Amino acid sequence: MTYRTVDMACPECGTKLQQYEGRDKWRCTSCNGALVGVSEMELDSATPPPATSPARLCPKCQQDMIPFELADLTLDRCPHCVVIWFDRGELGRLRTALAEPVEEWAVRWASFTRFAL
Repeated sequence: MTYRTVDMACPECGTKLQQYEGRDKWRCTSCNGALVGVSEMELDSATPPPATSPARLCPKCQQDMIPFELADLTLDRCPHCVVIWFDRGELGRLRTALAEPVEEWAVRWASFTRFAL
C-alpha cells in the first residue's frame, strides 16, 4: 500500500487531505494547507537553517517533520517521506519571495521547490 492510497490528515487541523488534480500534492479543504510530494520538486542534500518552531507530525508516516526557514517562511519537511507542508498562503508567499534576491542556500532551495508552485 502506498501513501497515495492511505487517508492523510492535515497536521494543522486534522481534516482529511484531498489530492490536487491527480498530482503528488494534497490540499486541506479546511485550513487551505498543502502537502507537496517528492515528484513535484527536486531535492538535494542542502540543509536550510533550522526553525525554532515545534515539530508537526507528517500526514503520511506520523513521524516528526523538521521545521525550517526559507524566504521568511517556516515550512515543515519530512525527512522520511520527502514531503513539505505549506500552511495557508505559504505557497503564494513563496512565489513572491522567489522573485526577490535571496542568499545562496535559499536560491538552491527555491529552485528545488519551484515545481510545487
